[in-house]
Amino acid sequence: MGLGLVAILCTGMVRIVGESAPPTNLVTNGGFENGVGGWLYEQWLGKPAPGFIDTQDQYEGRASFKMTEPGNAGGRYMAQAIKIADTSQDYLLSFALKTVNMPEGDGYVRFGIEGHGWLSAGNDGGDLVRVGGTQEWKRYEFPVSAAQLHGTKKATIFFYHDHLNQGVLGIDAVKFEPNSVPAAPATAPDAKGK
Repeated sequence: MGLGLVAILCTGMVRIVGESAPPTNLVTNGGFENGVGGWLYEQWLGKPAPGFIDTQDQYEGRASFKMTEPGNAGGRYMAQAIKIADTSQDYLLSFALKTVNMPEGDGYVRFGIEGHGWLSAGNDGGDLVRVGGTQEWKRYEFPVSAAQLHGTKKATIFFYHDHLNQGVLGIDAVKFEPNSVPAAPATAPDAKGK
């Protein structure tokens, strides 16, 4: 009886130790599986979402968002405010983008840190990445250190498309998760496309 109990305990311990919890994504509905819930797009002004949910073409999961409005020559954004509970933690911001027939540089992503401006990827304008033309899904990663957050409890990610009637910007797999790998220096995190 004693050996059986030890075997059960050991098996249970191995299973518990072997399982690791997935990282906690602080972005709500980052894969658009629940439509545009959690996302901001000037709906308070009565504007519809600047595009559509696509369940046929995605980077991961069951859906993506495609920014396009054939009758709108202007630009719009999709954004989400992120609540940061642990400001002493380093994070990893990641997302996937796809472009179809967009003017070069017409799509771009910015990450605003409340009270401290835009997170910079080493360029002059605060854009993390600018895209255009036609490209298949590509994942981008940006380490964000606790020092870069400056103790703030809120950050906002913005996806922009400057000419909605010219091409399509696909967005998917938007994540802001705790990062166990030390982040780049606070001056300029590097973008890594995968």
